[in-house]
Amino acid sequence: MTNTDIAWRFTKSTLAVVFALFAGGAFADPNVWTGGAGDGKWTTAANWSPEKYSPTEVSFPAGQDCTVYVPDDVPHSYISIELPEGSGTVTLTGPGSLSYSGIGYIKVGAGRELRIDGIALSFKDCYENGSLDGTLRLVSGKIEPYSTDSTPVTFGGDAKIIVEGGTFGRSSDTLQFTNNATITVMDGLAQAKRWRLYSPDPPRESITRVRLLGGVFLVNDNYAYTTKILDGVHIENIGGTLRVGMGDSFEYNRLSSSRDGYSQGDSFAEYLPSVGGKLVIPTSTPLNSNYRGALDFYVAGDYHAGGSIYVTNNTDKAGVVDFNGDVVLRGGSSIYANGVVTIAKNQSASYYDLYLTRLCLGNYGFRRVGSGNNYDLPVRFWDGIIFGAWGGDVPMSLVGAGVTKYRIEPYGPVVYDTEDCFAPGTPRVINMGGVRLGGATELRATGGGAAVLAAATGKEEFRTLEVADGTTLVFTNDTSQTAMAGLKAMNLKLGDGATLKIDLSLGDYVDAAATASFGDGAKIVVTALPASLTAGTLYPIYFAPAGTDPDLSKIEYALGAWPTGWSLAKTGNAVYLTDGNATAVSASKEKGDWMRYWSGAGSDGFYATAGNWVSNDVANTKNHLAYFNGCLNTDISLANSLEAAMFQFGSASGPFMVSGEETATFYYPLEWGNLNRTPSIHAYGKFPAVISNCVGGNVAIRATAYGEGPIALVGGGGMKVGGGWCPLGYGGDIRLGGSWTSDYVRVMARSKSDNTATIATRNSRLTVMPGGTFATLNQTGDVNEFGAGAFAVAAGATATIGGTDLTFTSNNTHYVDGALVVNCPLVPTARQVFRGDGTLTLAGGVAAAPAGGVRVEGSLTLVPVNWANDVVLSVKDN
Repeated sequence: MTNTDIAWRFTKSTLAVVFALFAGGAFADPNVWTGGAGDGKWTTAANWSPEKYSPTEVSFPAGQDCTVYVPDDVPHSYISIELPEGSGTVTLTGPGSLSYSGIGYIKVGAGRELRIDGIALSFKDCYENGSLDGTLRLVSGKIEPYSTDSTPVTFGGDAKIIVEGGTFGRSSDTLQFTNNATITVMDGLAQAKRWRLYSPDPPRESITRVRLLGGVFLVNDNYAYTTKILDGVHIENIGGTLRVGMGDSFEYNRLSSSRDGYSQGDSFAEYLPSVGGKLVIPTSTPLNSNYRGALDFYVAGDYHAGGSIYVTNNTDKAGVVDFNGDVVLRGGSSIYANGVVTIAKNQSASYYDLYLTRLCLGNYGFRRVGSGNNYDLPVRFWDGIIFGAWGGDVPMSLVGAGVTKYRIEPYGPVVYDTEDCFAPGTPRVINMGGVRLGGATELRATGGGAAVLAAATGKEEFRTLEVADGTTLVFTNDTSQTAMAGLKAMNLKLGDGATLKIDLSLGDYVDAAATASFGDGAKIVVTALPASLTAGTLYPIYFAPAGTDPDLSKIEYALGAWPTGWSLAKTGNAVYLTDGNATAVSASKEKGDWMRYWSGAGSDGFYATAGNWVSNDVANTKNHLAYFNGCLNTDISLANSLEAAMFQFGSASGPFMVSGEETATFYYPLEWGNLNRTPSIHAYGKFPAVISNCVGGNVAIRATAYGEGPIALVGGGGMKVGGGWCPLGYGGDIRLGGSWTSDYVRVMARSKSDNTATIATRNSRLTVMPGGTFATLNQTGDVNEFGAGAFAVAAGATATIGGTDLTFTSNNTHYVDGALVVNCPLVPTARQVFRGDGTLTLAGGVAAAPAGGVRVEGSLTLVPVNWANDVVLSVKDN
C-alpha cells in the first residue's frame, strides 16, 4: 500500500466518523427550505424553517421543484447541502457564490437533481457511500470540488454529473469516480489535474464513466505519458474535446500507449476520440532520444480513433505523432500534427496501416528513423486520404541513418490540400517523397499552393487527376528511387491558373483517357529534360482524349525555349517533343508471307500507298497482319475500305492514328478459342494507337494493349452483330468511342512473348468514352476468366449489359461517371467497387455471393432493382 493510499483511507475513515455523528446520515437540525417568503432568495430568513438568514446547514424536501436566488451582496458559506431521496429539482441561480465552510458536504439523493445556474459553488466532499445518487447539473457558473491527490473528492454510488456550461472542477485537483458514477459534458469545461475513474467491482468497468457530447474535458497532469491517469475508465467522446496536458506549460505534454516503454498503457485507447470527438495535446516537446513524440503509438496493436486529433505547436520537431511498427489505426480520424515519425525497429518487419480521413502536417513533415533496418516498409493510408498543411511549408519526407527506404502508399481518393488549415487563404507547399500512387483512385491538388511529389511511382489509372484554380502539382525526381512514367487519368481537370509540372527526365507524360479540361491560364509545364536528347526519338508529353485536337499553347518548358532543333509536334491526339528526324523501319526478321510492315517512307500517309510499306507490300486482305513501327507518317489515312486480319502497333516508337472516311474490318481471330491467344489489334509501349471506323468481322474481335499505351477504337457504326457469337475481348487500356454492340465481353489480360521477353498487360480496363454507347446482348460467364479487368463509363456515355449473368471473379474497381445499366444478375464472387458521379442501375439484381460484395463510392447514384438476395453492400462518401 502506498503512502497516498494510507493517507486517503485515514481521511475517509475520519470523515466517516464525523458523518456518523449525524442521525440517519443527515446533519442535525438543518434549515429546511419552505420558500415561505415568496421571493425565492437564499438570504431571506422566512424562506427557511427554522428561519435563518443565509443558513449553513440546509435541506430541500422531496416532492417539489424550487429555484433559489443567491445574491452577491456578501460571501455566503455553508457546511452542508442536502436533497433527500425522492423527486424534485433544486436550481441555485444568481450572481452570488456558496463556498464551503468546514466539511463542505453535498448530498443529492436518488431521483433528485441539484442544478447550478450562474452561481459559484464549492464543496469539499460528497462521500462515496450513496451521498450523491442523484444528479448534479451545471448549467452555467462554477462548481469547484476542493481536493488533493491524497484526499480527492469522490463521486460514488449512482452519481450523475452533467455539465451543460460553465466550469466544473479545478485544474489543480484530483477527482475520483467509482461504482456507477458518471460525468456527461455537453458544453463548458470539466477539468482536473488527474481523474481517477475506476470501480471496485470489475464487471462494472465497462460502464461509460465519461461521456463527451460537447465542451472540453481537461486532464491537466504534466506527466500524462507516464502516469496512470484514468483507471478502469471508459470514455465516450462523440462530440466533445478531450484535452491532455498543462494549460500553460507544454513541455511535458505527452500521451503514450506505453506505460513503461514496453507494455501497453492501461487506458491509452480511451483517450482516442470517436467520430465527432476531439483529442487535443498542446505541446512544444521535441522528440526525445527514443523518437517518442507527443502522441506515441509505441506498442504494436490495432487502435481505433475517429473525430479529430490535434497536436498543435509548430516549433521545431514538436507536436509529433509517432508509430513504432506494426500499428493499425482505424476509424477515419483527422490528425493535425507538426510531423509523423515511423520508427524502424532493428531487423523487424513492421507495417503501418492508417485509416485516416485527413493528415495535416507542419514543419517536421514525414520522417523515418531507426537503425539497422533495410526493409522497404510502407506507411499505408487506406480508404483515401487528404494531406494538408498548417503553420508553414511541409518539408520533404526524410529517412534517418541506417534506414534505406521510405514508402508512403495512399489508397482510394488522394487530395493534397495546400491551403493552411488554420489560416484560410494562406497557400502552403506540401513536399512528399517516396509516394507510391498505384492504389490511388483519384489525385487532386487544391488550395492555391503547391504539392511536390518526389520519386512518385505508380502514377497511373486515376479516375480523376485534378489541379484546382491557382494550384500547382509537381512531379519531380530525387536520387533515392526510380519513378514510373505515365500520369494516366480517365478525367483530367486543370482549373484557372492551374499548373501541372512533369519531369521528362523520368519519362513522365500525361494521358487523359476520356475527358480533359483546361481553365484560363492552365498549363502543363515540363520541368526537366533527359540529360541528352536522342535524335529521331519522340518524347511523349500529353495525350488528349482520342478524337480531340490538343492545344500546343497549353504546354510549356520551364526554362523557356526548347533546346535548339527541338519543338512540339502532334499526331492525332498525341503531343511530343521531336527534332523532326525519323527513319523508316526495315523488315522484321519475323517477316512471313502473311506479315506486312509499314515504313512510312512514302510521300504521304495513305494506307494504300505502296511506298509506305516495306517492299511495297500493302496489307490489304484479311490474310495479312499489318505491323506499324517507326516514326514516319504515323497519321495514316484510309482511302478505301480495308479488310485485314490484324493490326500490330510498335507504339514504343511513336503514336499512330488510323482514320479516314472508310472502315477497317478485322477477320481474325475466326473463332472464340483463338480470341484467348492472338489479338485482332495489339500495341506495345507507351504511345497511343487510335483507329477510327473500326468494326469487327462476323465472329469476334480482341484488342490488347501491352505496356502503358492505350488503344482507342472510335467512330464508325460499331462492331457487327450476327452470324453467330460476336464477343469483344480486351486486355490493358482499351477505349471505345461511338456505338458498339457485342454478344458478350471478356478480359484477355494474358502475357505475350515477342521472342525476346514476355510482355504483360496491366490495369485492364474497358472505357466507354463521352457520347459513346456499349451494349452486350448475351453476356454470360466470367468476365475475368482470362485475367482481372474492370469497366469505365465516362460522363455522357452509356453501357448496357444484357444476357444471363455478369460475373466477376477478381476484385475490380469500376469507374462510372455516365450510366451503367446491368439488366442481368450481377454475380460478384469477388468484391466489386463502383466509383464515380454517374448512375449504376442493377436492374437484374445481385446474386448471392458470400465471398464478394458491392461497394459504392463517390457521388454515385445507385438504383437497386429487384434485389432478392442478401448482399454485402457498403457505401462511402455521398
